[in-house]
Amino acid sequence: MAESLDDSSDVPTIFTTQSSSFPSTRTTTMAAAPTREALTSLYTNMLRTSQSFSSYNFRHYFVRKTKDTFKAMEVRMSIPSKQPRLISNPATQAEKDTSKLSTMYNDAVREHTVLKRSAIVNQLYGGWRLAVENEGQEGIRERGDI
Repeated sequence: MAESLDDSSDVPTIFTTQSSSFPSTRTTTMAAAPTREALTSLYTNMLRTSQSFSSYNFRHYFVRKTKDTFKAMEVRMSIPSKQPRLISNPATQAEKDTSKLSTMYNDAVREHTVLKRSAIVNQLYGGWRLAVENEGQEGIRERGDI
């Protein structure tokens, strides 16, 4: 820690320098639970992004993973109203549920940004269509058809 005097006043200002080798210390505050509208919006955006993969296997995997992730969030949101509390302090349980739900939501937001980048790369370097994709569809042009 170092002290420096500001020219405009005689009150010393204390500042710290942060070394890149040490992680910064953050104060964590209780995050509010995401609203149902925010969850729905994120869910539709993630499904839309998952559908934009050109690879059949990636596309179906990420759609399935998105649905599973949001089913878990939906269960977290419905637990307080459906099940009776078995602990003595319901406020503590509500805080844990809220923090877990907000953590899951923040993870899903970060996952969505990675998913968008991955979908773009997959579209750039997409391969041939699989035989499974061509079932029941007539006249689909493949790579090399001009």
